[in-house]
Amino acid sequence: MLTHQDKLILYALTVNCRFPYSTISKIANLKPQTVKSRIEWMEKEGIIDKYYITVFKSSVGIIRYADMFLKGKFTQEQIDKIAQIPEVGRLTSFHGNYQLIATLNSPTNERASEVVSEIRSILKNDLESYDTLETSKSRYLQRLFFLDKEEESIYDLNPNGSFQKKIMLFKPNFPLGVEDLDETDLSILEKLRHNAISPLNELSERVGASRITVEKKIVSLIERGIVGYFTVNLDYSKMGYQKFFVGFNTNDRNKVLEHIKQNRHAHSHYEYKSKWDLAITFFYKDSRDMFAYLRELQEKCTGLINSYDILTATEEHKFESFQDKLSKVYAEVRGLVAVGVVV
Repeated sequence: MLTHQDKLILYALTVNCRFPYSTISKIANLKPQTVKSRIEWMEKEGIIDKYYITVFKSSVGIIRYADMFLKGKFTQEQIDKIAQIPEVGRLTSFHGNYQLIATLNSPTNERASEVVSEIRSILKNDLESYDTLETSKSRYLQRLFFLDKEEESIYDLNPNGSFQKKIMLFKPNFPLGVEDLDETDLSILEKLRHNAISPLNELSERVGASRITVEKKIVSLIERGIVGYFTVNLDYSKMGYQKFFVGFNTNDRNKVLEHIKQNRHAHSHYEYKSKWDLAITFFYKDSRDMFAYLRELQEKCTGLINSYDILTATEEHKFESFQDKLSKVYAEVRGLVAVGVVV
């Protein structure tokens, strides 16, 4: 069972998974060795799924193309085949009007269309219907719903190291277009994709560059807005939470969103070019709490919400912050840029 100190550790790792044990110990009010052992226990229990970096994908030639909502009765073998498609970044099963959602990341719309066809061919006659919703916006909201109470802001503790000050200074910057990256940049990103807490000495050996060079490269990636955060993917089901996806049709998306932003159980915000004008993922311990909040939201937003669809997640099959073999993808995109296909 998670203790309050465990949750504070997860709080710190969510903000920056590269924080040293000495920094996390101040946040959780534990000794560094205790922090280390508790993290190891949460890794063993599967609560901590993976450490990853968030990357502004368009800077490396990848776009979040769409979420593909699939309806039907699918086998585990079919799901496993879809998970093997590199452009599928996230794959989750749900109860509701759709049984499977796949997030598609792709260098081009043409390749994304090919992936849609590939998924359809895998599911064949088991696919009853589907909607491919192009994503116009996505971002995190409040991800600290698992804390027992509102905590002192981690930023008030002024944590040092782990590139945190650079992240806080440069996180508003977002590059336009595909950035100029060399093989060392790409190799660093690929290694951090698999393990965002890799020590700099280890990264240095694996990418074939000095420790100082690697550190400077990471700082540059942060300053240029390519790397956003070093963070952690948690298995919230093992923490006692259910994931809900709610798609809203509204008369005023921004007003509804402002209300939702006050809810600490609201995790992520998406906007699509069709079907729903606003979609939010929430985490609650019980579906009754989810429906109670929706009733409360409708009262607060009288006349603003026309309808909503709610899906309940049952299993997350895949989560990747960006696709593997980045050097290959980047080289292909740079070639398209050169001939004016991608700007």
